[in-house]
Amino acid sequence: MVDLPRRMRRFVLWRKEDQTGVSGTGIVAQGIQFGDGRVSLRWLSDHASTANFDSIDDVRAIHGHDGATVVDWMDAGWSDYNDEDKEKAFQQGIAEVDAQFRHELATEQRDD
Repeated sequence: MVDLPRRMRRFVLWRKEDQTGVSGTGIVAQGIQFGDGRVSLRWLSDHASTANFDSIDDVRAIHGHDGATVVDWMDAGWSDYNDEDKEKAFQQGIAEVDAQFRHELATEQRDD
């Protein structure tokens, strides 16, 4: 058995501004970072797709749009949000969307 350097971590991509006009704003993708650092990302759109990356830094470099999109770690103890981002998200109602998403995810896990 291989010793992994860290545990798997779940995340969503939260887009503050849609610079391309393609994916919209709010939560636009779900993802997981595996213990070896590699990442799978699933886009939440009418034309959903899944992509794999060598690292979360690659995801940020390709899809971050200079801070317009942030990684929101769903597992306790991790977040790319700074205090200003959290306040903006709350004011824009993103916190409600995130809570609903987490509730739906928890419900699906209980049903499995």
